[in-house]
Amino acid sequence: MLGQRLIPDLFQVNPKAMHDPAYAKESEDFSGVDLPNDKSLSRTHRITTFDRAEQINDIEMVYYLTDTNGNTERLVQAFPFRYFSRYEVEHLLARCGFVVAELFGNYDKSPLTNDSPEMIFV
Repeated sequence: MLGQRLIPDLFQVNPKAMHDPAYAKESEDFSGVDLPNDKSLSRTHRITTFDRAEQINDIEMVYYLTDTNGNTERLVQAFPFRYFSRYEVEHLLARCGFVVAELFGNYDKSPLTNDSPEMIFV
């Protein structure tokens, strides 16, 4: 369809997260979120394996549900996570017939830099 836009938003990988063993330790995303069932929710994440050749990290998202008595249930969601570079995405889009008109590094439409958390292609 002519005149349509595709706007993929991918995170820009932190180079340390591709190999630094410090990322294998659980890191808190948030804590103390009250749920309607009188439980509270906290979440952490960690990288369990690094595979730079395949550009895949195995990730664990760990959810902690705590009831009013202080009992905590630990739930783990594990999955492989593929990361992409800017030029790899631009190449894949071009192979599909897309032309990148704009590229942003965040939702405020700032340019892509080394410190940008996102890669937003228009």
